[in-house]
Amino acid sequence: MPKMMVVVPKLNKRSTIPVTFPDTNSIAGIITEGTTFMAEEITDVPNPELGKWFQDRDGYFYWAEGLREAPDTGTGQLFSIDQYWWLKDYGVDKLWEMGLTGAGVKVAVLDTGLALPHPDLNINARNCHDVTGSTLGIADISLDSHGTHCAGIIKASNNGFGVTGIAYDCDFYFCKVSKDRPFSSSKISDDITLVEDGIKWAISQGVQVISISKGFLSYWRDIRSTIQSAVNTHNILVVCAGGNNDKITKYTELFYPAKYPECLSVGAAGPDKNVSSTSITSAGLHLLAPGVGIYSTVKESGYAALSGSSQAAPFVAGIAALIIQYLRERKQGYTVKGLIALLCSNGDPSGNNPYKIINPLQVIKAINDGQAAQI
Repeated sequence: MPKMMVVVPKLNKRSTIPVTFPDTNSIAGIITEGTTFMAEEITDVPNPELGKWFQDRDGYFYWAEGLREAPDTGTGQLFSIDQYWWLKDYGVDKLWEMGLTGAGVKVAVLDTGLALPHPDLNINARNCHDVTGSTLGIADISLDSHGTHCAGIIKASNNGFGVTGIAYDCDFYFCKVSKDRPFSSSKISDDITLVEDGIKWAISQGVQVISISKGFLSYWRDIRSTIQSAVNTHNILVVCAGGNNDKITKYTELFYPAKYPECLSVGAAGPDKNVSSTSITSAGLHLLAPGVGIYSTVKESGYAALSGSSQAAPFVAGIAALIIQYLRERKQGYTVKGLIALLCSNGDPSGNNPYKIINPLQVIKAINDGQAAQI
């Protein structure tokens, strides 16, 4: 079954192949340009004059004139959760089987930009925003496709190939908070005031979770009041990467905004569930999560494996979206403080350090056993 990409602005999906055009009775929905899914050509059509037709895995039909075979994404294989330890080992597939996909939960990522269109990222451009004034809009020009990679960890499509985001059904929002520097070796520059602007934008969109994989060493601008507004006034969980050591410097303190106590600060762990050698661990770190060799979406319709607390933060944000969905389905209220306590108190030991590593299935069990998320 090949990968097919929609190449017209919009294309009807149909419950049956029509005999004549126009036929509105068979229309079951509309999909937009850039959407990619697995489908195969139908050889027996009722009216060959209407051309070729394809059928997807769910039984819907598509007129071939609106499709073409999707480009090689670099994976060379269909999606299988067994190939991705950070999904399989943490029971994400079991959460999906429970119907927990992030549906109805609004999640925002604040980062370098988004490389769209991408065959594995079905993201509404109207939910994307740039606070940097870039002439390129939300485009991601970072060398490692940082923002695009973080977005895929949460929102990559459940389409049968590539990767699948933890909360692939969430209402996804993205804000570009890194300035473009196209003629610089780093390509981008970061400013904590732009992160603050991004948080304010996310608040205005009514999100429930914000993921920030940006870090600043100094306290040169205090954005804590804005984070307090998000957490205390709007009940938004703000998940932040704790930061990484570079090849020369060994940092001993978390980066801002992860260091603010209102944020859920996250460090990176590997497949062995030990903390990554580059991840900063210090007082104030709440939780560890998968952050080594995480495969996700990048520029030019591609994929790559990246490591760091930057990858661990969207993992936790995605899991949080599933937990919020579960609490809502049970009509159970929560506060950010209660949600952080729920996630942290139900973590597993992580090697020879005092920090716990996230255990999503144990969180679900704790909710079922009556542990409160309302504190």
